[in-house]
Amino acid sequence: MTSAVFQEITGIEPTYQPATLPAYSVRALKNRPYPGLIPDPLGCAQGLLVSDVDVETITLLNAYEGEEYTLIEVNVHTDKGVMQASTYLLKADFTGAVLNYGWQPNTPSF
Repeated sequence: MTSAVFQEITGIEPTYQPATLPAYSVRALKNRPYPGLIPDPLGCAQGLLVSDVDVETITLLNAYEGEEYTLIEVNVHTDKGVMQASTYLLKADFTGAVLNYGWQPNTPSF
């Protein structure tokens, strides 16, 4: 999720830092303008670690992400070291939509 989408959903301007998540990939999804995070032993997902997310914000994000995703706990790598975080993983029931290439904003996925 981009910082702009986060702000649109929550009404909060996020404080964040770049982070990576080994053994996962962000992939394009067929006929969808948004990506899916999937396990990938050879992957390393790049993203943003948002700070100070409260329960109300998580509730808004859960509603936005919908039934395709589940919230999981992970360890991400940042410039400050390894940190625990939560992220949305594409559920196994929806992996049929995963394409064999990474997701880029504003790129059609067919």
